[in-house]
Amino acid sequence: STDAQVTPNYVSPSIQQVFGYSPEWVLQNGFQQVAANPAQLERLNALLERVHDAIGEPKRLAELRQNTAPQLFALDCIHADGRKIPVE
Repeated sequence: STDAQVTPNYVSPSIQQVFGYSPEWVLQNGFQQVAANPAQLERLNALLERVHDAIGEPKRLAELRQNTAPQLFALDCIHADGRKIPVE
């Protein structure tokens, strides 16, 4: 989950089973550190930037919600043990 500024402030403990990293590590280091191909994060980062820019402007947020179709993000990530794992 994120705070009002779209900054991650909670990571589920289940992330340890998927990635091998503790939730605390992910909060401190971010998901960029587990991306095998950081370019795959461009669409996600662009969406988060649009949301961040609209914070505090209810009309812009509503338009963003209405005009943004659900998206699936497929990422290649690196498990703590070095294996590459696909994540959606």
